[in-house]
Amino acid sequence: MIGLLCLVIALYPVFGLGGEEIEESEKIILRLWNVDTFEGGVGSRASFLGKAANRFEKKYSLYIMVTPHTKESAERALRSGDIPDMISCGPGLEGVAELAAEVDGEYGAAWCIGKYCLYSFEDDFDDVSAENTVVSQYGNSLSAVAARLAGIRGTLQVESSLTAYVNFLNGKYRYLLGTQRDLHRFQSKGVAVCVAPLPGFSDLFQYVSVLCAGTEAEYCRLFVRYLLSEEVQKSLSEIGMYSSVCSVYDEGAERELEKCRVNKTIPLFVSESAILELREKALSGVENKILENFLKRVDS
Repeated sequence: MIGLLCLVIALYPVFGLGGEEIEESEKIILRLWNVDTFEGGVGSRASFLGKAANRFEKKYSLYIMVTPHTKESAERALRSGDIPDMISCGPGLEGVAELAAEVDGEYGAAWCIGKYCLYSFEDDFDDVSAENTVVSQYGNSLSAVAARLAGIRGTLQVESSLTAYVNFLNGKYRYLLGTQRDLHRFQSKGVAVCVAPLPGFSDLFQYVSVLCAGTEAEYCRLFVRYLLSEEVQKSLSEIGMYSSVCSVYDEGAERELEKCRVNKTIPLFVSESAILELREKALSGVENKILENFLKRVDS
């Protein structure tokens, strides 16, 4: 059995101080790390956070330093005791669970979401199969689980995200199971494709967690509240991502993907080994009900 660490993570937690603003004092510096554990839409999530931080800083006498990390560099730093005030990451980052548990009542807030979908050059998705569909894989993302829950049986054709995109583009496969990142790849090339959103499951959640205490934590909670505000969430189109708080897109394929509801995911505080084991179970073709036993329900 997969050893998932199932902590309760609210998608819309109430961060803050009862609406009261913090009095200005001498300038303080808050450190926010961004760790991309899955492909986004377009552009940089770290840069997006930096812009939001710059707007937030104008309200208070402080600085927020946004630092991009790889999964490996972040885990090395955390193991060495270098702990940021806040961290933005997807599931499977080792060490975050223990640090979050040390700060009473602080859990991850989902500030942007990615989604899975099928692509075709024809408006016909009736004969999707394991043989004619390439499944795009990036890092430890669970695209294989998305494929199984979409009803694709048999031996999955799994390739790295860019290779899968190129091979689909060149006609090797009739269908591509990918994410919103592929949509932006097609758009940048001026390639017209049909899109079929895959509702239900996504593990492509970017969370922000507060890892400090005291006055710094109070400022961090206010920033998280600001990050989840419509002012910021409405601008997620800048990075091609989706919101769990509000609608971002008005038309096009992005709007169709946005309307695709996600109600199953994996916990934020799950080990990398558990993610890999779940992926292997999906690749081996176990029954969907077994996969679903290891998922948590959400409403986005």
